[in-house]
Amino acid sequence: MKRPVIRYSIIACLLYVAFVLLLVPADRIYAVFKDYISLPLKLYQIEGTLWKGRAGVVQINTERLESVSWDFQPHALLLGRIEIKSAFEKDGGYLNAVIGRRVNGDLYAKNADAKFPASVIEPLLSRIPLGLTGELSITINTMNVSSNIISALDGDIHWRDAGIGQPSNIDVGNFVMVLETTDDGIKGVLNNTDEGPLQVDGLLVLNPDGTYKLTSTFVISDPGRADLKQALRFVGTPGPTGKVSMTRSGTLNLDKYLSSPVQGK
Repeated sequence: MKRPVIRYSIIACLLYVAFVLLLVPADRIYAVFKDYISLPLKLYQIEGTLWKGRAGVVQINTERLESVSWDFQPHALLLGRIEIKSAFEKDGGYLNAVIGRRVNGDLYAKNADAKFPASVIEPLLSRIPLGLTGELSITINTMNVSSNIISALDGDIHWRDAGIGQPSNIDVGNFVMVLETTDDGIKGVLNNTDEGPLQVDGLLVLNPDGTYKLTSTFVISDPGRADLKQALRFVGTPGPTGKVSMTRSGTLNLDKYLSSPVQGK
């Protein structure tokens, strides 16, 4: 038998095995491999197959995702990628996205849309709980993750009906941050989308090493809004003109989500 025939026969056999595995019920595959392969997550209430299925709960270290679904995209294999259309729910919100892995090990996401309560961003704005209200509407056109660090990100984040809850019950307007990848890293420009009572200008810079810096200024449109002045004291100290400046910095990487908590036996 000639070598090309042998080679094509091996490829055909491997493809057949992969096809059969994709059709095996996902709960059986998971039950066999979970104790012998290091996995960054745990799945519960599994239905369907590796090709297309869902899990009622997925635990990623301390993070709990619900109603997780996956749909394998076979056409991506022609480009040397593993790609899945996925969705999940968390903290009263949801995310839908196409996620994948390239040959070089980089992870990516595209065509993503999500909605979450504004409370998820409180740690970025204040060191104490503010009771933020409103909804974050997120669109991610493209995102690339290399060595557990976000290396590219393009999209936007809308904060609609933004406010501070009990006991203040303050409405502050609507805002948007537009994210884009530049030669110097990822930048996000924050502005108002209406003439609300609080005017904001901000800039988020995410550097290639995973460090970030968020700088923002807040101006109250109505000088008589004592409630807003009091609320902004938890964000920063007002200057001579009443403008409040805020700076937050730190390191953002995805080790918490992508590192395996389970060691293979």
